[in-house]
Amino acid sequence: MLLRACDAELARRADLVLKTARDELDSHFTRWLAAAERALKPEPVPLARTAGFQLDMILSTADLLTC
Repeated sequence: MLLRACDAELARRADLVLKTARDELDSHFTRWLAAAERALKPEPVPLARTAGFQLDMILSTADLLTC
């Protein structure tokens, strides 16, 4: 919304300071979006590792229940 507001103001009047600020803001949002997309793309866990976690939890639970 902020970028749209800057664009609307730039369409109304040309201002070098506003254009510079708008470009910096766009660059910041682009980097922020790229970081968010990387963070939201989880890497798949290999099946053997998942099975290992499950076995570890089963054995840990069994140990807790028998103590």
